[in-house]
Amino acid sequence: MHLHLDELVDLAHEYTDKVAERAAAIGVSPDGRSRTVADASTVPAFAEGWARDRDVIRYVYEALDTVVSGVRPRLEDTEKTDPVTQDLLIALVAAPEEARWMWQAQAKG
Repeated sequence: MHLHLDELVDLAHEYTDKVAERAAAIGVSPDGRSRTVADASTVPAFAEGWARDRDVIRYVYEALDTVVSGVRPRLEDTEKTDPVTQDLLIALVAAPEEARWMWQAQAKG
């Protein structure tokens, strides 16, 4: 499980940088402060304290599902107005979808 969590952290770092760079390129000032990100996030907070592996797996799967569900509608929004951003969003959806599938497989296994 730790290896998969490390992969998610790497994925988050990669796309956080890419999205921030794209936002700056189109004139939007990216605000990556932890409080701003946490307040704007639709991913529910993880409970404090110890957690069982299966609970962590379920939470990560559901968090990835929330991320994918939040980005998907923006694909259509950017189709005609900003295809470069749409390409980034397509990649941003594809990576968590693959990770979500792997976490779901762990939950069932």
